[in-house]
Amino acid sequence: MLLAACSSSREPELADILTVPESYIMRVSQKCFCRSELQGPFDIQVVEGKAVSVKHVKFDQVFSLQLVGDEIPTLNSILASIERARVQGAYQKDITWLKKPFVPKHVYIDFYKHVKDEEIDITIEHFESL
Repeated sequence: MLLAACSSSREPELADILTVPESYIMRVSQKCFCRSELQGPFDIQVVEGKAVSVKHVKFDQVFSLQLVGDEIPTLNSILASIERARVQGAYQKDITWLKKPFVPKHVYIDFYKHVKDEEIDITIEHFESL
């Protein structure tokens, strides 16, 4: 499935999320209060729910998975952040979804009104099921 599919601001139903593939390649960028090389864009390959390859597109560099750890977003970590925002009642939440599969195209979450540097701002530029 390529990212070129139509998008929607409608929140997906549980059945939609359950159809998200476990193996995929995605290109993702994030705006964060982190080292600039961790902002991407990255080509991330995930097989059976686990990241197996992370390549920084701009620097044409493959990152060690041990080095980047949880700092590189995967689909599972993005969906977990969206669920956390829903459960906690985040201060601000703006999510655009692809229609098939229901994969977030852009996610902006500000969890707390008076706390800085905890926002999530992620864009999935390309998504392909394996």
